[in-house]
Amino acid sequence: MKSVKIIILTLAFGSLCLAVDNLTKDVIITPMFGLCWLMGVAIKSDWKNVSIAFIIMAFFVATSLLGQNTAIILVRTATFLLAGGLAISFSRVRQRSKSALDSAQAIIRGTPIPMVAADITGAILAASDEIRVLLRDEFGPVIGHAFGDVFMGNLPPGKAMKLYLDWFQSQGIREEKLHLRDHSNAPISARILTIGNGRDRLLVAVLKDFPSL
Repeated sequence: MKSVKIIILTLAFGSLCLAVDNLTKDVIITPMFGLCWLMGVAIKSDWKNVSIAFIIMAFFVATSLLGQNTAIILVRTATFLLAGGLAISFSRVRQRSKSALDSAQAIIRGTPIPMVAADITGAILAASDEIRVLLRDEFGPVIGHAFGDVFMGNLPPGKAMKLYLDWFQSQGIREEKLHLRDHSNAPISARILTIGNGRDRLLVAVLKDFPSL
C-alpha cells in the first residue's frame, strides 16, 4: 500500500514540475526538484520505494530535457543519475541501521537483567523490561530520555554529558556509580562498556544493584 502511495505522489509531483517547466520555458526545474523529492522519499521510506520513485522521476526528467542542447542534457542527466543512486544507497544504509537497532532493542528488552543502551548523544535507545519494572515507570518510557537525566542525577547536565562522553569513548569495561535523578543518595553500582563502531557505537550500562525506590 505504501508503494502505491509513493507511485501516486511521485506521478503527481513529477507532473507538476513538468507543467511548470512547460510554462516557464527558459527554466528547467524538474531535475533539481526531482532530486529533492527523491531525498525526501529516502528519509521516509525504504530503498525499494526510493527506486520506484527514481524510475518515475527519471521519465519526467528525460521529458523535461527534450529539445535542450547536448551539454545541458548530459550534465543534468548525469547529476540526476548520480544523486538518485546516492539517495537509494542512503535509504539502504538507513534501513540496515534501523534493522540493526530494532534487533538490538529486542535483545536488550528481553534480557532478564537491568540494562540500558544509549548513543553518542546520550539518548537511551534500548532498555530491558527489568529496568522499567525497577523504575516503576517513574520516568515514563525510559527510551528517548537522556542517560544523564535518568542515571546521573548527582551532576549538573553539562558535567553529566562530559562524563558520559568520556565513558562513551573509552575501551573495555568500567565499574562506575550511577545516581538516579531525585535519588542521588542511593548510588547504583554499574558495569559500563561500549560496543560497535562509528555511528553504530553504543554505550551499555548493566546495573549490578538497584536501590529500593
